Amino acid sequence: MDFQGIGKILILGGAFLAFLGLLLLFWQRIPFLGKLPGDIFLQKGSFQFFFPIV
Repeated sequence: MDFQGIGKILILGGAFLAFLGLLLLFWQRIPFLGKLPGDIFLQKGSFQFFFPIV
């Protein structure tokens, strides 16, 4: 059994999961994601409605 190959796969998988976790953590702070021209965003009081066209 090749434990070196399994170890490399586990390390790469862990790095990918860490990157994905950081991306989800800072998703709201990235200004250009989710705000495209033509998107419909309505806000009245505590009600918010967002409809992405594209």
